Amino acid sequence: MRNDRPIDAFREPAVWTTLQRNGMARDFRWDASARRYLEVYRAVLERRLPGTSGGGVKPVATVEEARRLIDSFEGNPQDFELPISNELLDPVGVNIAIIADAILAREWEPDGYIEGNGCRIYRYKTME
Repeated sequence: MRNDRPIDAFREPAVWTTLQRNGMARDFRWDASARRYLEVYRAVLERRLPGTSGGGVKPVATVEEARRLIDSFEGNPQDFELPISNELLDPVGVNIAIIADAILAREWEPDGYIEGNGCRIYRYKTME
């Protein structure tokens, strides 16, 4: 007999017990779900970032490279993401200030960032 509804399974003790055991055998803890989410998120992130090839992120390593990408971009700022290498994030913030100057010259403003694979991926929007 095929059980399409939970009430049908409940009426058959052997089927109901099997469903209970199967359900209890699964790991529903948040750490397991979070770990799987993080795996999926990283895989998607690596596939969609500019400069990615073969599953790896190629972060911007120099201020000049960042400025070239900013200056050559011909779309909406909401579609632009800039992966900046963690090594380019100096303690005083000079490199980011120079990059921010190029962003502001385009009348864009920061719209947050996410941590990537060895980099921060900055997002932008039109100045309000």
